[in-house]
Parts: sequence; C-alpha cells; structure tokens
Amino acid sequence: MSNDDEMSDAERQMLEMLGGDAPADDTPKPADAPKPRAARPPAPEPTPVSVHRVDVEPLKETTAAAPDMDGNLKLILDIPVEIKVEVGTSRLTIREVLNLAPGSILELDRTAGSPADLIVNGTSVGQGDVVVVDESYGIRITKLVKPEDRINSL
Repeated sequence: MSNDDEMSDAERQMLEMLGGDAPADDTPKPADAPKPRAARPPAPEPTPVSVHRVDVEPLKETTAAAPDMDGNLKLILDIPVEIKVEVGTSRLTIREVLNLAPGSILELDRTAGSPADLIVNGTSVGQGDVVVVDESYGIRITKLVKPEDRINSL
C-alpha cells in the first residue's frame, strides 16, 4: 500500500467520524467549500392588527400641600434625629490641622452676624441667627425649606 493510499483511507475515516460521506474520488475538497444548510421554514403570515384611537384625560396639576399626619408618617414621628448648627466652615491642609494648638484662631468662611445653617441628619433645612439662651447657645430660625422637602430629606 502506498503512502497516498494510506492518506486517502485516513481521510475517509475522518469524514465518516464527522458524519460526512467519503468522497467518491481521491481528490480532496477545498476547505472553504460551502456546506449544505438546512432549509428554512416559510415565514409565518402576519396576523391582522386593529388600531383605534384612545382618548386620554390630561393629568391635572396639583399643588403640594403640607404632608398630613396620617399613614406612615405617624410611624416615624418619635424617631430622634441629629440637629447641628453650622456657623461656618474652613479648609485646611493636614499640616495646618496638625499645627493647631490651644489659642490658635481658625478663620471661617462667614462674616460675623451671618446666619448659621440648621442641619438635620446631614441635610441643610434652614438658617437662623445664633442667640444666647440663659448660658447656652441657641438659634432663632429665620428661614426654613418647605415642610414636604424637610420630610423628604429625613
């Protein structure tokens, strides 16, 4: 048996394992020959669709009223929240913070007499003037955000 005959037999065996038929002649098929494809089923007929106009009533604009004390709001009324009064801020480098000592003066971004921010749970909800009540500081509220915005910020 010659070397060419062995190659032809090996090729035939490989084709049979891959599910193909061995070629009738010993000439190899080109690698990029088109492979047979399964026939596609015919496309389904489109189903008829009926279209009709729908009249939609436009949305009515409502004004946001103060939230009522019904429903879920009553459930959270007794939860304590943190309130802070911020009289100003400053930005320092870490070196400057480390150099602070008793007696150092830290300049803030607001002038004396400017309103302080009223902050509830990290969100600003108003402003006011710093006052002294007996021997403690307090704030006289001068401006507040709307009640619904205050509730949403909590």
